[in-house]
Amino acid sequence: MLNKFSLLVAVVMGLAATSNGFYAQDLTAEDYHSDAVRRLATKHDPAMPVAIGALVVKQAGLIKVRNLLYEYGQQFKLGDNWNPKAEEWQEAEEVFIEIIDSRISTILKNPVWFEDALFNLLIGRITAEEADEIARHFESPVGIVQREIIDMSMIAETLQLAYTISRTIKPGISGSEQEYKDLQKVWWERRPAFAARENIYQDPAVRRFAGQETGRKYGRIIAMQGIGAIMTYIRLAVKEVESQVAVNVPIIKTFAETFQHRQEAL
Repeated sequence: MLNKFSLLVAVVMGLAATSNGFYAQDLTAEDYHSDAVRRLATKHDPAMPVAIGALVVKQAGLIKVRNLLYEYGQQFKLGDNWNPKAEEWQEAEEVFIEIIDSRISTILKNPVWFEDALFNLLIGRITAEEADEIARHFESPVGIVQREIIDMSMIAETLQLAYTISRTIKPGISGSEQEYKDLQKVWWERRPAFAARENIYQDPAVRRFAGQETGRKYGRIIAMQGIGAIMTYIRLAVKEVESQVAVNVPIIKTFAETFQHRQEAL
């Protein structure tokens, strides 16, 4: 029985090897290029862009909801008591927040969007050889640290600065407290290690990579078009969430009617 099993395994492994051989022969230069760029895109840490994006989209969604609630009150003359302190306003807001959180979970919390954004950016800007060289560098001990610095300094800090200066991220937006906490948690989980390694540029391997055209080229792409690609996706996510909120405006009617009945009974 054991011999038969061993023979079966050998046959299966042989077929697999043959299949892989045929597959390798079938790969085109475009396939190799795509695989190399995809492998490089997966080296980057999506945690900070995901957390920043979730906060941006959550605040945009909350602002949209509150504006629509206010406009609904104006349109149907619900009076001054129809405001964020009203019980029915708050209940309606909670329903909309569930819609917002659901969309954020689908389109932002899954980090594949970040990988896809980098892939789509890089595929037309670097060769398979360049992508492979950078990915291999990022797998080395010193390369891992350098990639962490790129993720925190070039990407995360730039995104935070851009959204803060433009007041896209606003302090004091109630309902976005959890997203703020999530962002701070991700930041402090990574910031101490990153800050402690800022002297890494004394390492010859790092200076060599940063000094080569491939390294300089990659840094320019990430620092310029890379940030733009990430912000473009987040901007589309904002539009998606605002659209979902607007589509569900009829939800307000039930809460507004309850509010009116309660006001009439006063």
